[in-house]
Formats: sequence, structure tokens, C-alpha cells
Amino acid sequence: MRPISLALTLAGVCAAQSPTGQILGTVTDASGLAVTGAAVTLSNDATGQRVTLQSNASGDYAAVALNPGTYTMTVERDGFKKFVRSGVSVTSFQNVRVDAALEVGAVSQSIVVEGDAPLVDTRTAAVGTLIDDKRIVDLPLNGRNVLSFTNLIPGVTRTAVTGGSDVSFSQQRVNINGNRAYSTNMQLDGGSMFYAHRGQSMNFPPPDSVQEIKVVSAGVTAEYGRGTAVVAAVTKSGTNQMHGSAWNFFRNDDLDARRFFDPSKAKLRYNQFGGTVGGPVFRNRAFSHFMYI
Repeated sequence: MRPISLALTLAGVCAAQSPTGQILGTVTDASGLAVTGAAVTLSNDATGQRVTLQSNASGDYAAVALNPGTYTMTVERDGFKKFVRSGVSVTSFQNVRVDAALEVGAVSQSIVVEGDAPLVDTRTAAVGTLIDDKRIVDLPLNGRNVLSFTNLIPGVTRTAVTGGSDVSFSQQRVNINGNRAYSTNMQLDGGSMFYAHRGQSMNFPPPDSVQEIKVVSAGVTAEYGRGTAVVAAVTKSGTNQMHGSAWNFFRNDDLDARRFFDPSKAKLRYNQFGGTVGGPVFRNRAFSHFMYI
């Protein structure tokens, strides 16, 4: 009898726990003086979610608990031209600084700024690396276990995942900076995936459902919870457009060559069926289903 493993990942029920980032900065005029009471609006390009706040007496603003994604920022104040900054990328557990320098003029006029925000996060001492969706999609991944990507991170000394023909997926361990695997905190959308009884992680969704993985190797703060290191995965978000995928990844001995010293080829049957779907119905997260036979 063939072993069958079924799994359903439905994120969004715990959306409030999802790892988030923040955008902060200072609003000033052309002479560098703080602009008080400027309306700062941040709009998520994929979902249309909007966050509006005002700069304080020092001209500072901070938009917290933002879902990972790309944002467009607008700043408006009477007597000044509208400031527009597009392409502001926010990842999990990231503090993005975007300062706005307003010019005197009518609000109907706009100053459009394009470009990436500074990569150095000066608000935290945590040392980490982001595995973005481009790496997840483009890099080869034998076994389709996203934890294998942690082998690319400096400081990771050992990553233990199951082989391609093992359907149990019961060995998920990552050692970082020489610490024991028990010390690595595994998270999915902010929820703990750590299986304390065995000192390892429970199974993560397939790469088609994962948007990014953040590995914090040093300077873990209280927001992450337990552990000396953190591996935090974030599932893809639903957008204003329906989207999804379907797949069947398989391995079969009919496609393999016989080893030189083996009298015959070993039997191999490995199929992974699955799919993802996301859109306006799933406002916070997409969900996926996958099966191993």
C-alpha cells in the first residue's frame, strides 16, 4: 500500500499574529525644519489597504504592523506640494525609514520620488537575512522543503530535512551559529511551528505558498519569543485579483538511470499534487493544499 500524506494550510485565521514591518521617518520642509500635522498615507499596492496618520510636533511619523508587501506613500500639507514615494518594500520584522522633504507650492502639485529605501535598519541590533520570493521561485529545491533555503544563510551550520522519498517529514532542524537545534525558533505567520517534545519543527507549506523567509541569526529580541535564533516564514497574501497555481511534482524510476554497480533500478514513486489560491475572498492570506503519494 502506498503511504499518503495530506496537508492543508489555511493562513488568515491567525492573521493578527502575522509577522509585520513598519515604515517610519520625518517630514521636513525645504530648509530642514519639521512639518507638523502632515497627512501621511500608505497604500499597499497589491491589496489597496490604506493606513493614514499624521506627523507629530517633531515631524516624525511611524506606521506599525504593516503586512509585508510594496507600498506607495503620499504626504500632504496645506501650502506644500504633495510628496509621493512609490515602490517602498516592507518585509517581515523590518523597519523601513522614508523621510519626506516637502516643497512650497499647491497641494495639486506633486513631487514623485522613486527608489529603494535604505537597507540598513538602525532601529534594531538584530542580524538577519531575508530569503525573498525571487530566490524561492528561481533557485532549484530538491525535495521542495523551504527550510533547505536556510543553507544559504551565513551562520547556519546544519539544516536537517527529509529526503525526497521520505513522506514523513518528521526531521526539521536548523542549527545556527553552533547552537543546538532546540534553540532555533521556527515560526509560520507568527505562530510557533516548534515541536518541543522532539526538539524540531513541524512541516512548513510548499514553496508555492511561501512569500518570504526571515532568518535572524543574532540579536533576537523579545518580539520573536524563545530561542537564540529565528526562522520565520510568511505565506503569500491575497490581493485584489484572483490568482493561484496547480502542480504535480514527481520522481519515478522510469526516468532514472541504473547505478553502475546495481543489478537493477530501485523502485521510486514520488508524487506531490497541490495548488494555491488567493484573492479578494482571502484578504489576508492565500491557502494551499498538497499531497504526497
